Amino acid sequence: RIWPPGLRGLPVPAAMSPSMPRRRASVALAWPVLLSASHGRAQLSPTVSAAAPRREEVEAARIVGLKSLFYFGPSSGFECNLGVHEAPFEIQHGYGAGGGGGAWEHSSVVLLLGEELRRRVDSGERALLKLEVSTTNSPMRQQQQVRMFVGAWRDEVELPLHMESHSSSLSCPPNHCLVPQPMLGGEVGRPKCGWSMLADKMPIIGDLTEGANTVLEADVTPLLALHKVSALQVWSVPADTDNGMWETQIVRFCSAHFEWQVEEVIV
Repeated sequence: RIWPPGLRGLPVPAAMSPSMPRRRASVALAWPVLLSASHGRAQLSPTVSAAAPRREEVEAARIVGLKSLFYFGPSSGFECNLGVHEAPFEIQHGYGAGGGGGAWEHSSVVLLLGEELRRRVDSGERALLKLEVSTTNSPMRQQQQVRMFVGAWRDEVELPLHMESHSSSLSCPPNHCLVPQPMLGGEVGRPKCGWSMLADKMPIIGDLTEGANTVLEADVTPLLALHKVSALQVWSVPADTDNGMWETQIVRFCSAHFEWQVEEVIV
């Protein structure tokens, strides 16, 4: 197997009625929702009562790690592992080439969803996903800063999953095993099996501070509202490259929880 310099091997691991105001649960997020209604000449200005955000932890049993590797050279192939790995999970993205070979690798975190989450979104609630992470840089490597994303899966996956091929004649693995596409300008090396194609994705907001825990967040309501969403994947891509190659800093996943926006409208 050809391992390019700098790359690590992957271990296998409310519409309101004029006659009757509509009342909803009294939990809200930081953003207020102000409504107004007109009934003839009268102008009503309902108030929105906001309680502390409702925190809902993502159970550890519903958090799994995804690691994949695609390589080329004298021989070509891939490895893909999805399941429970040693904590903390690491999120990273890399590509390197040299000596007639090269490899793409990535590791990410997958949050498995239940029907209850989707029903809550269907009922009109909004979901803010908050992730606690920490970052480290290796003093012996040139590592790129990252951009973080969250995207939706529609694939139903049996766990644990391990797939590997060490022959270029074999077919490609399922979409969720493919490497996320880096958001870079210009030409970059592309795996033979292409990039992963998620139902939808969005950036995760927050500044990463090396050596300290950071809370990142994303309003994932549009993702949970998609048809037959089975999971949310959290991954990183490089913010830049080093001569067309990259190895991002390591983002260690610590925990995840949802905060739900539900407003109480009182007229």
